[in-house]
Amino acid sequence: MKEYLAKKYIFSTLFIVVIFALSISNFIFSFDMVKKDMVDKAKTLKERSVGEIMYNLNTMVDTFENSAVEHIEHKYKYIELFGTYNRVLGKNEFNSFDVIKDNRGNLYSGNIWAFDLVNDIPTPKLAKRVYNMSEKLKGTKTKVYVVSMPLRTMPEYMDYEKGLPIADYSDVADDYLYYCSLLNLRTIDMRTAMNEAINNNDLTYEDLFFRTDHHWTPLASFYGFKYLVEQLRIDGYDLDKENYYTNIENYEMETYDDFWVGTFGAKTGIVYMGDYESFTLIKPAFKTKYRYSYYDGMNEKIGFEGDFESTILDNRFLKMNTKMLYEHSAYSSYMNGIRYSDKIENLNNPDGPRVLFIRDSYTSTMAAFFASVCSSVDMIWSLEYTGNIEELVENGNYDFVF
Repeated sequence: MKEYLAKKYIFSTLFIVVIFALSISNFIFSFDMVKKDMVDKAKTLKERSVGEIMYNLNTMVDTFENSAVEHIEHKYKYIELFGTYNRVLGKNEFNSFDVIKDNRGNLYSGNIWAFDLVNDIPTPKLAKRVYNMSEKLKGTKTKVYVVSMPLRTMPEYMDYEKGLPIADYSDVADDYLYYCSLLNLRTIDMRTAMNEAINNNDLTYEDLFFRTDHHWTPLASFYGFKYLVEQLRIDGYDLDKENYYTNIENYEMETYDDFWVGTFGAKTGIVYMGDYESFTLIKPAFKTKYRYSYYDGMNEKIGFEGDFESTILDNRFLKMNTKMLYEHSAYSSYMNGIRYSDKIENLNNPDGPRVLFIRDSYTSTMAAFFASVCSSVDMIWSLEYTGNIEELVENGNYDFVF
């Protein structure tokens, strides 16, 4: 019995020593990076009221936690080891249903609570906010459109093991669009655009979304741009009379085979996902002249002027000889994926419409193409934008707000 307990004590002691050693090593490794993240975040925060002070405190705590997790020493080696373990076991879910893998190797977000999302998300309240904003704009030239982006979960085209809790927000989108329609708001459902592209044999389901990432592909977003222009034409706004800018034949495509890892793949590792992701970049073959500007986290305005590739695109990582593993997203080649506030000015089309997108990262590629038929495109990320959105819309002299 004493020998048995001695073994227990030895194992426990060794385990604690290893944990402390790894913790100290990781503290030394990540200290400067975590400190930089904390300082950068602190510069973006303001203290004006008790409520904002508490928000700032919570934000700093979240920043510390996220940064500490992000900068773990040998992080991706651990991910690969865990991914290998899960693949050997033949599991189609990863890390307690955080990621789900279908029978074709596509990765999806998992959510075991997804069945109750409609009750959790206040879609009537959200629709009412958009309605109130549109009412304030009555009598002005500004038209408000509710654009619902496509969802990766399209059961009619998917092949996965039934019962796996793939996060499907279709009911939430349907609910939101339903309440918007009750308030007579003009809605545009990009899921319809994707289904039409498939039914017309323009795209396949595999063309719509990346295998290891949650975003739609540049090709799919181009058809989203085309659909948006078509819907505006139905309402009497013909932004592309010659159908030139919405013709895919007037664009160049560059494909980078087996080049990067999407957001889901970065969670599971390459061994589990099976292989690298390919990426097809789309850019205009016609002459362009843009001015692109954005505000960084410290409210400093940064701008570029030139053609599409030198302003809207940030394809430095695509030109690397090494594969883009975990740190960089190929999707972010368009305007860095998302910033809290940025703007595209089309210097070749000064008489085009002025547009505002209240957006998420899905909008980046579509807005990049949509800029070709506009004079200017403003974009704000509602989750991070610190200004007053209602004032921005009322004073922006926009033709369209999406």
